[in-house]
This record gives sequence, C-alpha cells and structure tokens, in this order.
Amino acid sequence: FNALLSKVPGVDMIGHNWFASGPEGLAVIMLLVVWGAVPFVVITLSAGLTQVPKELEEAARLDGAGSWGVFRYVTLPVLKPIIVMLTTLSVIWDMGVFPQVFVMRGGHPEPEFQVLNTYSYDRAFVVNDYAQGSAIALITVLLLLGVVAVYMRQMLKIGEVE
Repeated sequence: FNALLSKVPGVDMIGHNWFASGPEGLAVIMLLVVWGAVPFVVITLSAGLTQVPKELEEAARLDGAGSWGVFRYVTLPVLKPIIVMLTTLSVIWDMGVFPQVFVMRGGHPEPEFQVLNTYSYDRAFVVNDYAQGSAIALITVLLLLGVVAVYMRQMLKIGEVE
C-alpha cells in the first residue's frame, strides 16, 4: 500500500509505519474491522432489497416520485428494521474487537491502541489486577446491555407499526 501511495507525485510513503501514531494505527484496525463486517452487511441488505414490493415502487413512480423519492419513501421504510438490526449488531460485535487489536499490536497494545476488551485483559493478566480487569469487563457488559435494550425497544416499536 505504501508503494502504491508513493506513486502519487510528491508523496513518499516508502517505509511509513502506520502504527507510529495512535490515530493512524486505530484507523488501520478500524478498516480491518469494517472489512470483516462488509460481507454480512452487504448480503443482509441485498436480501432486504428483495423484499421491497415492486408494486409499491411502481405506484410511487406513477405518482411522480423520482429515484430519490422511491428510495426515501418506499425502499428505506421497508429496509428500516434491517438497518436497525445491522447497526445494533455491528455495535455489539465491534465491542469484541479484541483479536484484531491484540494481534496487530503483537500481543501488547500500547495505551493509545487500547479498547475496553484489551484494557480489561491488560489490567487482569498483564498487571495481575484481577479486580480492575473484571470491573472493566463488567462495565463493558453493562454498556452492551444498554445497547441491547435500545435495540429491543426499536424492534418492538417497529413491530407495533406494522
């Protein structure tokens, strides 16, 4: 990737260390996590698009809606439950990015690369402060329970509308 970027005139990225600073390193890890989630999201959205009734799209076009109007008023409302589910599941899964950070930092993530999971592990098994490590893990679980509660509330609300 560095060689490819270096072909741009005026850019010299040969030998650039993407993990030299926290923001660049976290961006690389974030891209890895997103790259891993893309297949599930794309397949799920593709399956959702097959559930959009063609009759509704045709009726919207007959009523004078353009492509944007059909998407906004027909397709998006049909996909809303799927988008809510995907967003919530992505947040829940992204709380478990331990292996990506741990492996990409050689088993010893620096403080600027810590996420809740790696920080909990670090406190419990590297520093041998099991109480603090378990407290961080418990806070993580409570945060996830909050996300799940929001998800369940949204899904129940969507179920009542239909």
